[in-house]
Amino acid sequence: MDINTRDTIVILKFRGFRNCEIARQLNVSRQYVSRICTSLSEKAEQSRGSAKTRRKRNGEPGNNELLSVGAASRLLGVSPQTVRRWSNAQQIPSFRLEIGRKDRRFKVMELQQFITCDLPPENQSLES
Repeated sequence: MDINTRDTIVILKFRGFRNCEIARQLNVSRQYVSRICTSLSEKAEQSRGSAKTRRKRNGEPGNNELLSVGAASRLLGVSPQTVRRWSNAQQIPSFRLEIGRKDRRFKVMELQQFITCDLPPENQSLES
């Protein structure tokens, strides 16, 4: 499957659709959708563990840590360009630094909420 299919699966799951609904709409197997969602959940668990390690080592809360586009893409399991595209479309929360090149930054806690679909659905239709 191509990257756009994976992105679409992640977005629809984020919006609260069930795996069978996503599979039917995208004409892929439910197992494929489940595998994508499982890999995202595993990445979220790994990031929580590493955030706890950083909190112990640095003495600061890991959930307040800011990630670059590259680090956010590794956490989400997608390409940096996909993270930028999602940020431009305001599908994931981000902000820009006020100094230098005005790079984007992402809060770990907000990315983890995105991965685990804890954010409220924006749009309940499958049509794009």
